[in-house]
Amino acid sequence: MVKLVSADGSFELGFFSPDRSKSRYLEVCDQGILALQNSTKSIVWSSNTSRTAHNPVAQLLESGNFAVKDRNESSLENLMSQSIDYPRDNFLPGMKLGRNFDTGFEIYISSWKSIDDPAQGEYSLRIDHRGLLQIVVRKESETLFRSGAWNGHYFLGRKPNLKSGTLCSYELVLNRKEIYFKYELQNNSILLRYAMNPSGLMQRFTWNERNHDWLIFFTPQADQCATYALCGAYATCSTNGSLPCECLEGFVPKTPAFRDWNTGEWSEGCLWRTPLVCDGGDGFLKQTLLKFPDTSHAWANNTMSYRHCIRRFLHYS
Repeated sequence: MVKLVSADGSFELGFFSPDRSKSRYLEVCDQGILALQNSTKSIVWSSNTSRTAHNPVAQLLESGNFAVKDRNESSLENLMSQSIDYPRDNFLPGMKLGRNFDTGFEIYISSWKSIDDPAQGEYSLRIDHRGLLQIVVRKESETLFRSGAWNGHYFLGRKPNLKSGTLCSYELVLNRKEIYFKYELQNNSILLRYAMNPSGLMQRFTWNERNHDWLIFFTPQADQCATYALCGAYATCSTNGSLPCECLEGFVPKTPAFRDWNTGEWSEGCLWRTPLVCDGGDGFLKQTLLKFPDTSHAWANNTMSYRHCIRRFLHYS
């Protein structure tokens, strides 16, 4: 099989057959458009570009990015098209995960339909820019997992936290034009990737040179508490106790029969043990070592004072 190999030998590009397949062909047209053809030369897929190249060439870069550019163009800023804008189930170093606000174009990771069908599946990994920024895993429109809010350096509530260090550096950019999250390897001798399997699990893999195989480093959704809204409102989740869900101090299970809480029915969450008395000294109780609550339906007011915020919260609770 003929393959394209990046200059440093780290990446190869070729066709594969996860199950039964037919002949497939790939070419670069005169205008700089990639075209996927079947055995009868019928185009089954093609890339899109708003510019025309005089001397187009397709190149597999050392980052794993398969790009089309003009042969005489040296800058990577003027590519005709690039594969990292249309990822599928793998999130590689240097890739952007995010959205262009001007065009509405979104880059996200999606699962395969099955282990032998690379068509787009029903699970996706995206940036949720509503409220405080966070990464979410969705099954179609249903949220299954969230990373926790971005605090300016990493996503809170992640184990291990996505903190920049000796292995990777992480960056989240938000401006009027776009929002995106990406990571870069600090050591080029290490191969690392994130991938989403057909069941919607996002996993981080590292390359084992001795065994020539990818090893699972960690899975963010590995424990029960990673399940989105498992314990419902005003409850916390922990893997250290006999039951994962527990009401916050001052709250009781909303489910009328407490036995339902003990047998795993936690989705109804909790409610106040006694009604709030807005002018009777009620206030906030500090909680630590918890993932920040989901803020996708929240709003922000940068001019509101702390006292005004408390009064407004107590008024609507």
